[in-house]
Amino acid sequence: MSSVLILCGKTCSGKTFLAQLLKSEFGYEETISTTTRAPRQHLNEIDGVSYHFTDEAHFLELEAKGEMAESFCFTDESGARIHYGTTKEAITQLTDMQKKVVAVLEPEGAVNLHNYCVQNNIPVSIGYLECPVSLQMQRYQAERIHNGNIEFTEGEKKSHIDRLNRMNGIEAMWDALPSYDFYIPVLEGEDALRDYVETLESHAELFSSIEEYKEPLNLSKAAPSSSALGERLFDKMLSSTKPESSIGFSIR
Repeated sequence: MSSVLILCGKTCSGKTFLAQLLKSEFGYEETISTTTRAPRQHLNEIDGVSYHFTDEAHFLELEAKGEMAESFCFTDESGARIHYGTTKEAITQLTDMQKKVVAVLEPEGAVNLHNYCVQNNIPVSIGYLECPVSLQMQRYQAERIHNGNIEFTEGEKKSHIDRLNRMNGIEAMWDALPSYDFYIPVLEGEDALRDYVETLESHAELFSSIEEYKEPLNLSKAAPSSSALGERLFDKMLSSTKPESSIGFSIR
């Protein structure tokens, strides 16, 4: 029987790694989200593989036609609107084939997709990856700052500072949100998480939700952290030594 498992977590909590593990070892298929942001070159993102990249006009057209299973929008530090979403087609083409589906989403998108699945009688659950802030920052430094680049352009530097501000602003609220069915401990090591994944399917089945979340999440107006904080963190990460293997498994 088809089902949808939604993975939530902060930046660098290991969502993508866990989704890849579920695909390679447990037969899950992953949805590909649509976004209006630009591909991240330092992550080698590919259109149609990492995301479906599009412009705002086309994204809004999809929403207006009712083709999105979930979508949300936030305003970045520069004032630009960034849209993310998952089309209904991306979900149904997998569930119609009785596939087990994993989706990696932020909390607002997760609630929207959860409600879409409930309305269409698709078993669904939301798991949240609990990652200590110290480990999150170590991983960001290792994977995104010390990733082979010697120098960053002003645009790349601003992108990192914006992300670090978001990690210390809106993402700091995510741990306490009431919209998760179960929590996934993020452990410092691939083998430990791999052992936990073997029980994940039973968690997903046990907590498959049968009711909608009636109260929509409204996180877009959350106060951002000070822009000076992001800049200080970026400069510190750039100037210090890359963390060793204690950061655990590779993440995005």
